[in-house]
Amino acid sequence: MRAAIRTAAALAALFVFGACSRETRGSAAAAAQSGPAPAVEGEVASDSDAAPAAAFRDDMPPNVWVRVKPRYEPPPDGGKHLPEGWNKLVYDPVGRRVVYMDRWKDEKRSKSIYANAVMAFDVGANVVTCVKLTNWKRQDVKGGGYRTVALPENEADPTPCDRHPYGNLTLVPDQNSVYLGAGANRTAIDGERKSHAVCGDTWRLDLAAGKWLRIDEAAAKPPGGLEDAMEYDRAAKVIVRICRGSATWLLDVEKGRWRDAGAKDNPGSGMGAAMCYDSKRGRVMVFGGAGKGGKAWNEPHPECYAYSVKDNAWTRLADAPVPVRAMGAAYDSKRDAVMIHVNRKDRPAFFGFYLPEKDEWVRLDLPEGLPAPVPNWHTLAYDEAHDVFVRAAGPWEDPQWWLFRPDLSRAVPAK
Repeated sequence: MRAAIRTAAALAALFVFGACSRETRGSAAAAAQSGPAPAVEGEVASDSDAAPAAAFRDDMPPNVWVRVKPRYEPPPDGGKHLPEGWNKLVYDPVGRRVVYMDRWKDEKRSKSIYANAVMAFDVGANVVTCVKLTNWKRQDVKGGGYRTVALPENEADPTPCDRHPYGNLTLVPDQNSVYLGAGANRTAIDGERKSHAVCGDTWRLDLAAGKWLRIDEAAAKPPGGLEDAMEYDRAAKVIVRICRGSATWLLDVEKGRWRDAGAKDNPGSGMGAAMCYDSKRGRVMVFGGAGKGGKAWNEPHPECYAYSVKDNAWTRLADAPVPVRAMGAAYDSKRDAVMIHVNRKDRPAFFGFYLPEKDEWVRLDLPEGLPAPVPNWHTLAYDEAHDVFVRAAGPWEDPQWWLFRPDLSRAVPAK
């Protein structure tokens, strides 16, 4: 065991990831390409062997969480990233990057616990770009607390109100767009609408134009909101949304219209359920969540399901080995596996992989004592271009980005 820990520690130390400036990125990339190979199992690299790398390296060690420190490209108003949680990370195959919605603080918008910025992390360039900010701000209230109100700019450039997105974020590569549906903000005020009602809408962000468009939901609108979850089905060209275990709704992205799928046996997946798309089988999968209501509304469960738009049917999958909610879930198209990183309140050391071909779970037992991200809702995505899982984490004042490349030959059955 000690030898394994020393080996893993050496592998982790071999890749010291740091911030990279415009001037040094090229030379750092060249150094990364010519740097030493990682230590093999059973060997410990000496200090002289460890060459710092400024960003992602294709020969990063397997089964080790590696923290990178990307350079941020802020918007014109400046500011900085304040990690909040209650949000989701998605992969953008068009831009070969991961896209994220979280809090960006600047003098105009101030700080709050609600996400207001769409950011993109280019793993290869080791750069985070603030793609689009909402035109809302924090307004302090006399006696304490604050409200979220619209800025004057919101008239000419409408944007969704700041919110906790939860699992209501997905990316549609066909349109190079991010979709945001529902969410939570108790402090929101928009005319006569207040609180979460201000965030019960669906929006589309054109990533190329940097413009938000509100989806017309006058004819039909999904029930619930808040802690629902949704995922884009690339084959069917619809967004699948589960509504607190009571219904399945579909958004036709070409027509921009919601409809009730009328599905039977909807999954009992409420708060904190995680969704991802199985591109090999053309289906959406949902993992865990909490109960439908009553005393069980916040209790995680292990149930997992897959949905076929063509058949309009949910299929029960093998249960997760542990009750799960508010965790990251992402499909690895290279290994045909789904990785889940469980919320710290449930079981932080569990790294589970669901294998769709066998309908079974395996796990990786990582050595104790090595750095690893603290799970933070659905902030996990698989970057196909770089063959790594990306995890966003960290508390206020310490944004963290982590990379992980699994070697499932070392996995064991999960029980």
